[in-house]
Amino acid sequence: SEGRSEEILNVLARMQDFRVAGRTSSFAFKDQQADLRAIGERLGVANILEGSVRRQGERVRVTAQLIDARDGYHLWSETYDRQLDDIFAIQDDIATEVVKALRLTLLDTDEQVISQTAKGDVEAYNHYLLGQSLVRLRTREGLERALEEFQQAILIDPQYAPPYAGIAMVYALFDNYGYRRLDETGELAHRALERALALDPQSDEAWAVRGLLLNQGPGASRRMPEARAALERAIEINPNNALAHLWIANLLFPDFEAVAASLQRAYDLDPLSPVIVYRQAMSALQSQDMAAYERFQGELEEIAPGWFITWQSAGAGAQAAGRLAEAVLALERAVELNPEYVGGMAQLGFTLETLGYQARAESVLERAVKLHGMDDVRLMLAALRARKALAERDHEAAVVVYREAVESLEPMADRVAELAMLEIGAGEIDAAERRLRELLFKEGDEGVGASTPENLLPQLALATALWMKGEAAAAGRHAEVVRRINFMPLVLGALDYMDGDPEALYAGLEQSIQEGFRMPPGNMAWMTPMVTDSAEAERLARLMDEAVAKERTRYEAARAAAEGTTD
Repeated sequence: SEGRSEEILNVLARMQDFRVAGRTSSFAFKDQQADLRAIGERLGVANILEGSVRRQGERVRVTAQLIDARDGYHLWSETYDRQLDDIFAIQDDIATEVVKALRLTLLDTDEQVISQTAKGDVEAYNHYLLGQSLVRLRTREGLERALEEFQQAILIDPQYAPPYAGIAMVYALFDNYGYRRLDETGELAHRALERALALDPQSDEAWAVRGLLLNQGPGASRRMPEARAALERAIEINPNNALAHLWIANLLFPDFEAVAASLQRAYDLDPLSPVIVYRQAMSALQSQDMAAYERFQGELEEIAPGWFITWQSAGAGAQAAGRLAEAVLALERAVELNPEYVGGMAQLGFTLETLGYQARAESVLERAVKLHGMDDVRLMLAALRARKALAERDHEAAVVVYREAVESLEPMADRVAELAMLEIGAGEIDAAERRLRELLFKEGDEGVGASTPENLLPQLALATALWMKGEAAAAGRHAEVVRRINFMPLVLGALDYMDGDPEALYAGLEQSIQEGFRMPPGNMAWMTPMVTDSAEAERLARLMDEAVAKERTRYEAARAAAEGTTD
């Protein structure tokens, strides 16, 4: 039943001018007695295809009916009695009749899409379907079992294309979620993907996975144009591929409108997909639109209350609002639900450090590095150790610790900028400037560099270095780039401070603290090396400490209550 539903959905989704709700959202109503008009409204569709499959031995009876969701009237219905090995023919018949009922006549392109749909052995297809359902869990165990199912499908039917794309997607997600590194499995992933496209060059699923895969692993930044082209090809083949719209959003910066439109399109197509709703929540959080974040987070908790990412998203929102106690509790729950998710451990480690539990934070990050060794997590651990040195007023040691980590990995804009800020604070301004210019400018380029989100911190760091050297005009040019892409009071205050307003930096930092901004001990000296008023800096540090102390008390009370040891 699920197989017929998914295959017919895939066929209809590739029809010209058809808008078809995604699998996750459509299947959310399976075996429910919900009102069809309510389902149509929730999914944003005018028509609903429903039916059933009954099997007796090698015979199957498939019923299908197309209903107008606005008034409940039947547009078409049919019953098919066939042999089980004829199931794909039934699928084509149903797709043809649905298109005819909605178009009145078939277009030549419609007939081509229906006839070209991937066919395979029924048992191979069953393994493929099971693999797809396991992929959606996004856990290590789920992905490993999905890989087994896809491999079993290929053993049964080596000419069946979809499981090969499924294998490539599993390897991409292994890396994405920190379970296995793509530099270990990339060759297997690309080999499977090449086989999928050789068998079915029109597979939108394979093209979408190709885009996902190319945008990950070593050298991903150099492959971005190729990754985007692959995802655009997937969308050209199937405009209703929600994941392709979701994944291409990562490649559309700095066009914020295009990013938002792509995420919205994915959401419109599959509004009950946890992965898509989560991305909408994170996008709202990054845009500091807390009302939108709360809306999407509420939807996520409704459709996937026990999913580890739901709890991680809750932790991220609480942290952004300064509710550190709530954030740590949510992130601890996320790690409890999926103890092998390195991203969750990394976020938990940073939040624990911010809350003042430095030893626990270091232990969590060390475990994350041991599990996977992701570059981001290794740098987070190095940053924690650098902040420990800063708290002990050993700026030179902080630079050494962080420089060793940054220079051992492929350059990442934010991390290079953080290192430069450390160097500026240690008086190594010329070294910081050289580092930032290498990052921002091509050879011979004397402009201000690209105004993209990934270059925000490097631009701010370069403006700081130039200002510290007394080159105010040059610093101002880079400051203007930052003003176009960031509106955080702390950042704007730093820019105004460099522009001649002596109170702006402190006022901006105080406003950010009042709005929930929190950072670990030692971070203030790191990120604000231009501070000269030690009394004002100490006042703001106390303000931050007081806010964090209140959250630490709330956290310890919550833990004690949970353990049944309250006084």
